[in-house]
Amino acid sequence: MSIHGWFDENVEVKDFRLFFDALLSGNAQIVQDELNNLLGDSISYFDGNEDFYNSFIFGILNK
Repeated sequence: MSIHGWFDENVEVKDFRLFFDALLSGNAQIVQDELNNLLGDSISYFDGNEDFYNSFIFGILNK
């Protein structure tokens, strides 16, 4: 299987609308819940330094 085939089968496009709507409306609980879900789906034990989280948040807000 090619790398493109693996990504096509295993990576899904995330819908950030709920996160952005909550962020813009000030709903901290939904923002927290969505961040927990996103981080739970995308980080590992080895991603524990602060630089990773800064880049992660910047990447989300850059969408």
